[in-house]
Amino acid sequence: KLIDEAETLAESTDWAATAERLKQLQAEWKASGNLPRAQGDELWTKFRAACDKFFERRKPVLDARDNEEKANLQRKLALIEQVQRLVAKAPGEGGWGKAIGQVKDAQADWKEIGYVPRRDADRVWGEFRAACDALFAKRDEARDAEANAERAEADAAKAEIAALMAADATDLVPRALAVRTKVGDLLDGNQRG
Repeated sequence: KLIDEAETLAESTDWAATAERLKQLQAEWKASGNLPRAQGDELWTKFRAACDKFFERRKPVLDARDNEEKANLQRKLALIEQVQRLVAKAPGEGGWGKAIGQVKDAQADWKEIGYVPRRDADRVWGEFRAACDALFAKRDEARDAEANAERAEADAAKAEIAALMAADATDLVPRALAVRTKVGDLLDGNQRG
């Protein structure tokens, strides 16, 4: 019975399921006990030949898959380097919008590439996510710095207005005009940004 099933499975192309089933059959063979030596050797040879036939047919398929996954790994590593270079130069000529668009293009390319060797999958995904996230963190830091600078300028203008309110009237007009110019420049800057 075990030999018949193994011989039937030897021609299968359902590589994963068949390999698993043949391994189960091999375990059943070991558990089935011993036969007289001559008869046992002959049956074992037939059983082993059926198993070997499947595994030999499967080997080139696995080798091709392994080679494809290794090539995919190299492509994904190149994408990681590309995004890291982009982050280092960001925002660049096109500003943050262009840089973000390029990262999104890299993310689409990542999805198209395909599988990498299982042992590398989590590591390269983590490196890619970190590179992409670094761009958004850099953009957020730049926005925060710009907002803080604008806030400091606004606070300084408020302080000057408060000082004007408390000052004597002799030099009030020139100082008020200077504050008005600063506030106007701040407002113009906020409308452009």
